[in-house]
Amino acid sequence: MCVFERKNIKNNVNYLLQESLYKMLTLWTRVVQAAFIFLTTESIGVLLDPCGHISPESPVVQLGSNFTAVCVLKEKLPPEKPKNLNCIVNEEKNMMCQWDPGRKTYLETNYTLKSEWATEKFADCKAQRDTPNSCTLDYSPVYFVNIEVWVEAENALGNITSDHINFDPIDKVKPNPPHNLSVRSSEELSSILKLAWINPSIKSFLRLKYSIQYRTKDASTWSQIPPEDTSSTRSSFTVQDLKPFTEYVFRIRCMKEDGKGFWSDWSEEASGITYEARPSKEPSFWYKIDPSHTHGYRPVKLIWKTLPPFEANGKILDYEVTLTRWKSHFQNYRVNDTKLTVNLTNDRYIATLTARNLVGRSDASVLTIPACDFRAVHPVMDLKAFPKDNKLWVEWTAPTESVNKYILEWCVLSDKSPCIPDWQQEDGTVHLTYLRGNLMESKCYLITVTPVYADGPGSPESVRAYLKQAAPSKGPTVRTKKVGKNEAVLEWDQLPVDVQNGFIRNYTILYKTAFGNETAVNVDSSHTEYTLSSLTSDTLYMVRMAAYTDEGGMQLVSIHLEQQKKESQEQEEDIECVVNCLHE
Repeated sequence: MCVFERKNIKNNVNYLLQESLYKMLTLWTRVVQAAFIFLTTESIGVLLDPCGHISPESPVVQLGSNFTAVCVLKEKLPPEKPKNLNCIVNEEKNMMCQWDPGRKTYLETNYTLKSEWATEKFADCKAQRDTPNSCTLDYSPVYFVNIEVWVEAENALGNITSDHINFDPIDKVKPNPPHNLSVRSSEELSSILKLAWINPSIKSFLRLKYSIQYRTKDASTWSQIPPEDTSSTRSSFTVQDLKPFTEYVFRIRCMKEDGKGFWSDWSEEASGITYEARPSKEPSFWYKIDPSHTHGYRPVKLIWKTLPPFEANGKILDYEVTLTRWKSHFQNYRVNDTKLTVNLTNDRYIATLTARNLVGRSDASVLTIPACDFRAVHPVMDLKAFPKDNKLWVEWTAPTESVNKYILEWCVLSDKSPCIPDWQQEDGTVHLTYLRGNLMESKCYLITVTPVYADGPGSPESVRAYLKQAAPSKGPTVRTKKVGKNEAVLEWDQLPVDVQNGFIRNYTILYKTAFGNETAVNVDSSHTEYTLSSLTSDTLYMVRMAAYTDEGGMQLVSIHLEQQKKESQEQEEDIECVVNCLHE
């Protein structure tokens, strides 16, 4: 093995570099056999930087191996004219100026910030090599006296000067942000919050304007106070048109009143809660009557919804329920819950409900509980439900009679558990809405819409719907009902609603002999039996059956061998149903 140190091949490189320079190449590559190249530019003058790279990187190389030496030649340039010169005076700090130095020169280039008054020059400010685009003057700015500023750039190939700018440093000020921001509510007005802060010290000789932003505690976007409302020096401000009993977050910044200079940084955030107001809406109100009767009395369960925060306008302390029997005395109940069960006679009752917070009571919800012999009529028409945008929508045509409100009830249908309803109330003008509950996919919902009139509820109408359908969890179990010479009657049970996971639209029966082709027959979902005909006598058939929902499809079959099933957006189950057609 023969090895060379890099310094021993210096002369070879000089020759190669000089040859490349003659042709003014910007990239030079040379592959040399069994030697090292040490790249140097000591013989080329001042136009190029030293350069060089050898691959693979190693101080020694085996004789007879290959390596590559690359040299990128960079032309040195005079400085360009500095552009976009601008200065800023951060409060309580010296003035700092910035500029665009232009292209890279590949030479040591000095940038000098110069400044002067009409009658006096100031000390130069030389930019640091690692920040050639800025410099901070080492003297305090003098306000209300114009100063002239420019930049000189210089290297071995030349020098150039930027345009001069002339300004009063007071017009380049960036104040410190206001501090000690505080927020106070008002018991007199629930829609306002009062802000107060301490201005920066520069306010003593500089008039300010402000930018105030606010948001609710959980919001991510800020609202802005109109600029014209905060365009003069102040240390307080009242924010109006806020929501009652709502927490708001505020921040503030300031700048010179005439808009010259720079905005301060934002202050630290401060928050406050508006005062409570009387509830702005009455609660949703409904009832359920227990079908059992005892000695002329009937148990009636009154139920209502808690008001959302933007309607409660404060903490709800209690509810007041009043029950008045037709042309008789009334009963009052104060309740801390959202339900009340009472025993009422078979007469007609008027029930009212109000919600109370610290400030006052809501308007009353009024409900007519009809007499025992009342017969409900006038249902909604054309009721339908459909999923859209991950919500379950309900639509209907209103009755011709005047409706006070609608009650929507829904529950999950199940063969294993009772239908426990949730409900919501809609205004009498509504005919399209979505269910505002925590709905689950692949569950069948029974949805009921009841119009409510002045004299009591109308007839309810119901519809079934899915938020999102899926494949059935299980296929139908098929049995042989009757076997004949050339036919066989198959029967099966409807799938339980818990495993349907959607509307069953059809069944597919697939049958074949041991070595024959499989035949498929589609059967309407309303049927629970089917006759296979034209069978070959004394022949063994294998039969399978699949159930399809709206999401069904043979193209998405998955097989669970351990369960002897085939499952997809439709559910197949291999059944051990062997049809032995009888021989004559």
